[in-house]
Amino acid sequence: MDDKYYMDMIVNYLKQWKKGQKKDFIELLRNKLPEILSSTQKENKVKYYLKVLSQDNIIEFVSGTSRTGVWVLGKTNN
Repeated sequence: MDDKYYMDMIVNYLKQWKKGQKKDFIELLRNKLPEILSSTQKENKVKYYLKVLSQDNIIEFVSGTSRTGVWVLGKTNN
């Protein structure tokens, strides 16, 4: 599976639930990412996906800290 698959899962989560925190996405992808990755590596992958999606204006960070902040779909995806 490629990065796009995992990023699509994050976007679909936000379409269904309207908002999410990094911990929600870590939980969502924990068992989907390759088992060879450590927990820290999986968290880093999720941070990377959030960064890419944010830079592409697909999602946006709306409040809180980087650990507890809330992510929503970008204005172009509502």
